[in-house]
Amino acid sequence: MTMRTTQLYAACFVFLSLFSFSSCMENDLTEEGEGALKLNVNMKNEVVTVTRATSDDQNLKEKAVVKIYSEKGLIRKYEGVGSIPEVMQLKTGTYRMTLVSGDSVPASFDKVFYKGDALCDVETGKTTPVELIGKIANTLATVNFGNLESVFSAYSVKVFLPTDTLTFTKENVDQTGYFMMPETETSLGWLFEGVQNNGKGYQQSGIIAAVKPTTRYALNFNFKELDAVQGGALIDIKVDETEILFEEEVVIYKRPDISGEEFNLDQPLFFELSKGAEVGVWIAASSELKSVVLSSDHFSKVGIVESSVDFLNISESAWPDLEAKGLSINYKLNPETGNSNLKIRFSESFITKLTGEEGDYDFVIAAQDRNGKSRTATLTISASDAVLKTLGVIESDVWSSKAVLRGTLLKETTEELFFQYRKAGQSDWMQVNAVRDNQSISAAVSSLEPNTMYEYRAVAGEKASSVIGKFTTDNTTQLPNNGFEYWSKPGKAWLIYGDGQEMFWDSGNHGSATMNKNVTNYDASIKQSGAYSIKLQSQFVGVGTIGKFAAGNVFAGKYLGTDGTDGILGFGRRFTSRPKKLRGYYKYNSGQIDYSSLTNSNSSPYAPKGVPDTAHVYVALGDWVPENYNNEEVAVLIKTKSSERKLFDPQDPAIIAFGQMQSGVSTEGDNLHPFEIDLDYRSLQRIPKFIVVVASASKYGDYFTGSSSSVLWLDDLELIYE
Repeated sequence: MTMRTTQLYAACFVFLSLFSFSSCMENDLTEEGEGALKLNVNMKNEVVTVTRATSDDQNLKEKAVVKIYSEKGLIRKYEGVGSIPEVMQLKTGTYRMTLVSGDSVPASFDKVFYKGDALCDVETGKTTPVELIGKIANTLATVNFGNLESVFSAYSVKVFLPTDTLTFTKENVDQTGYFMMPETETSLGWLFEGVQNNGKGYQQSGIIAAVKPTTRYALNFNFKELDAVQGGALIDIKVDETEILFEEEVVIYKRPDISGEEFNLDQPLFFELSKGAEVGVWIAASSELKSVVLSSDHFSKVGIVESSVDFLNISESAWPDLEAKGLSINYKLNPETGNSNLKIRFSESFITKLTGEEGDYDFVIAAQDRNGKSRTATLTISASDAVLKTLGVIESDVWSSKAVLRGTLLKETTEELFFQYRKAGQSDWMQVNAVRDNQSISAAVSSLEPNTMYEYRAVAGEKASSVIGKFTTDNTTQLPNNGFEYWSKPGKAWLIYGDGQEMFWDSGNHGSATMNKNVTNYDASIKQSGAYSIKLQSQFVGVGTIGKFAAGNVFAGKYLGTDGTDGILGFGRRFTSRPKKLRGYYKYNSGQIDYSSLTNSNSSPYAPKGVPDTAHVYVALGDWVPENYNNEEVAVLIKTKSSERKLFDPQDPAIIAFGQMQSGVSTEGDNLHPFEIDLDYRSLQRIPKFIVVVASASKYGDYFTGSSSSVLWLDDLELIYE
């Protein structure tokens, strides 16, 4: 595909006399004859996705290094295009010119490196014009996430060399990555990481082989949902390779999908004793299937001697006997799309032979395609004379004090349907009535004890299921050091954990302490219980008028670094419990805003000087895909630098539950006051991976806006469960 080019011209012509040349120039003049070289230096951007500003153009001119070689070696070196004379007198002969400019680093979003070379012959008495063109020497990578938001709540792509990595997210997807390939390296690796809308993690990786410089590789990610007959679900990743003259496409697919026909393969299929029906299992692949193997220790019950069968690699002569015993397949390959699918058919007679005796019968299905992608699943046939079958709980249905029990009806009955449950190891059962929905039954149980294993079974009248299910309730995890009793000070900054303890909380003290100030501290004079509360005191940090406003703050996470006078923070700590509230005690002194960078003329929140400051406390549970920042695991990366600002987004799709408290009014008296923050769960089907807790004496402290008189005290933070 032909792409439009954008050129950068960095040529400067200076007329110089022969006598202004250096001594090395004089050494090149011989009686063999001489000619003239007129060198025109151009910088060309051959990749359309890169836009360079005029300031960058000037920078390239200043950084350019031009060298001229004769057969004897290097004879000229010019640093900066402006130092190159318009005309150079050279002896007759062949010359090679090289150009380099920019920054050569392994991987970067903004550092570009240019290289160029040219050959010319200088003839006696003639002026030889030569154009020396500097082209981008980097290998470029861009990412397009397409329609992935329809199936992923969070996702990122890492493009990497063995020595360095660039991470593309929704926030920086418009950027271009520049890689300088080592001489021994010809491949770029990529890793896609995401969280599906059902809460499950997903990873896929690949290699872009034989990459070239001055070439852009555009990774275009798209999701296409196909049913089993069409060929399964896949993530379609196209790599467009662009160097003006040509393009290349590579498609990388998901593993084969294995699914039951009109039933969930994750759950057993139940049959009454000596009863059966035809069962179908689909294998759908995005390329040609190489093998589909069915394995079981129960084949002997239907007269099959082998313990496994590879349907795509057996002889034609073996098929009649296999079909007579009740196994057959239907395989199709679409030559246009490359998609393939295969249906395994278990006949009614096959199932009936299995169900002659009560028990569970497992069949393992392993599928592999021509691309080496594979998947394994298990079909379980369950035979029982029971009326009901106990099913396993769904993970998200189990909380610290409640759960949903599930079962299925194996045959019709007029008996009363209910569940029995008890603590594991106890003898007496408790009972709860079941609700029926077609063949499914369920019951919600409450008043359970946290972090406790329970047993349960489905019952019809006086006949209980032979299957006893088990589950363990969530733990009622609390925030470490939630009364802020433990502190340490190994340097200038007060840290919110004791000697030998692990860090959970952190603050902006790391930044403010460089100016000998701690915006967050302990306070023994105002507290709810114990020895201390935490005191978040907003203030100006600096000397004279040089410095910045800093909000008193505390957060679950870690202060990662300081960029000039701006902070880089990592919000979030590992956490899998599901509380309903955050309860605690606070006192607030709301000052009048006297530092503000926020006006009604920009897109930021409006918080002018003179209005009351606002305290802000918020809690979020989420299933963020963590990223690595300087070897630290980070759920949410925060940057306060205005040109790179990245703040917490309450609408982040990775958030499972969120709640906040805001107050712009000073509390009365000297005592702390109780508060509660209700957590609003946006999904009841997802399990958290992290908790974010943030408190600030000045809500807009991220914008260096607030009152130097604002102080927020907190104590005895407690997560409330149900």
